[in-house]
Amino acid sequence: MNRIRHSTEYGLLVVILGLSIASARLQNTWLLYIMIGLICAFAGLIAFDKVNKKVYPLAIFTIGLALLYQTTLIGPGLVGADIHGEYYFYFKALNGWDTSIPVSYNTPIGTTLIAPFLTNVFHIPGYWIYKAIFPLLFAFVPLLLYFVFKKEFGPKTAFLAALFFIIVPTWSMEMIGLPRQMLGELMLALCLFLILVSKWRLKIRIPLLVAIGTLGAMFHYVMGPAILFYLGLGCLFLVFFKRRVFPVKWLSLVVVLLLISGVAYYGSVAQGKALTAITGVSSGYITQALSWTGEKEMEVEEKAEVDEKTEEAEKPESATGFLASTSPLIRTAWGLDFMDANTWGKAFRIFQYLTQLSIVAGFVYLIKERKRYSAEYLSLCGASTLLLGACMFIPQFAAVINATRYYHIMLFLMAPVFVLGGLAIFRKPQVLVLCLLIPYFIFTSGIIFEVSRQEDISGVNIPYSIPLSYQRIDITEIPTANDIAVRDWAVSQNLGHMLTDIHGRLLFIEKVFLDWEVEEPALQLKLRNNTFKQGDYIFLSERNNKTKTVTFKPAKSGTTSGMRISPSFAELGLDKVIENSTVIYRQGDAVILEIE
Repeated sequence: MNRIRHSTEYGLLVVILGLSIASARLQNTWLLYIMIGLICAFAGLIAFDKVNKKVYPLAIFTIGLALLYQTTLIGPGLVGADIHGEYYFYFKALNGWDTSIPVSYNTPIGTTLIAPFLTNVFHIPGYWIYKAIFPLLFAFVPLLLYFVFKKEFGPKTAFLAALFFIIVPTWSMEMIGLPRQMLGELMLALCLFLILVSKWRLKIRIPLLVAIGTLGAMFHYVMGPAILFYLGLGCLFLVFFKRRVFPVKWLSLVVVLLLISGVAYYGSVAQGKALTAITGVSSGYITQALSWTGEKEMEVEEKAEVDEKTEEAEKPESATGFLASTSPLIRTAWGLDFMDANTWGKAFRIFQYLTQLSIVAGFVYLIKERKRYSAEYLSLCGASTLLLGACMFIPQFAAVINATRYYHIMLFLMAPVFVLGGLAIFRKPQVLVLCLLIPYFIFTSGIIFEVSRQEDISGVNIPYSIPLSYQRIDITEIPTANDIAVRDWAVSQNLGHMLTDIHGRLLFIEKVFLDWEVEEPALQLKLRNNTFKQGDYIFLSERNNKTKTVTFKPAKSGTTSGMRISPSFAELGLDKVIENSTVIYRQGDAVILEIE
């Protein structure tokens, strides 16, 4: 069978990455359409065996990085939600890490040690560490997973599984704002690689597992428990296999040492804030699982931390039982909102249901053909299955870090199961790629959202793309140089009570997180019962003034995902307030107003 030349394969990958970077820096969406088309074409070529298998690892790394850089490299500032709170603690740690600040964002060492080190020693600006270097490191995750999958299933299935892992929208839309989880997931991928792929001796692998697992916990207080969950349950399941290769006693020792190191670290930094949150959530869900109640939503991250909320979410009235306590994304997974979705939403759900059906079919196949796969992989895959089951069946379990992030972590082991099930349904890899994988990617890439000119992002309908649609719809903050300059001026003047929308709040939190975290309204225009007091200040970004709108999270979103509404100045009565306010600082169209 004729294959394209190596030079063409590598050239195509260079073009894909180049288009991603150019589209972000030039803010040109047409380049993104070409990039997405080339990724689809490359997947098709692999399905038809037109690409040399030696190129697969580089292809996965390049495509994964391109889907990150298309967003992270936009504009001069940071894009995402939690990333702004992380940046604040990086900024504070430039002159030394104060481990006593009792906020969970003060625990990740990527923020408090590694990023300040890169700036102080190599003079790399902080924004570029978060925009370019951390995403570059994160792109090694699907590369490592490719080698894990390849050992169990072969190169083509491994490539398609890794590709599925990165086209699920959590990769390109949510993870870009979570640098601490990026680094923590890299440690999880390394742990899986050491257990399932590495041929090193145990006396090397065991210390490495302990070191890497501990680093995973130190990078992110969620990834520590996630690594323990996988290795602990994997160890438990491994007991039932006679043909195991990795000794259970040594894996048990790793789990015990990781538990000790994690408790020691979380208990000592940030006055034990993260440990208190983790143990509180754990005990709450153990009780909830035993009693099967879902009356209270438990969260890992305390109310004072940076997330995207304005008011406590209200539970939907239309659902009953435990479904009334689940997030909108879990109800979508159950198929409960199919009739509520518009035409495009229904079409997307059909492809989403096919991916879910493929995972179920693949799991059945995996059990049936279990002797073909390693005991270690099957054990870890069992842990992943339990994680998925907890999200689907335990009320509000998915709300701890969002259902999308659980699904993303679950795919560390289950992505190949999707391919196995897809092949069982579609019979041939060419049919699977052309009829499911590529159409699914076209939806998750945000192309359908943009070309169909969707506008409503106040609920769950179809995936959108920040780089494709942010210029048309206020999806997330893309601060301009003038926005940043006005923010810096306001911070330098130590202005008092500041009103702004959710995007402006995140921009200010990069520099004044602790100063204003106690008084939430100081950084939030309220959607209801607006009170504008004389002497208060208002920050309006260039986008606010261009569109005459401000942006918030919907009060009834029931999730911390990227749902947004953008009421106009007139709807809030803000237009009249602006008329009676004094401009005290302006740069471009970004402005600070004082209410008279």
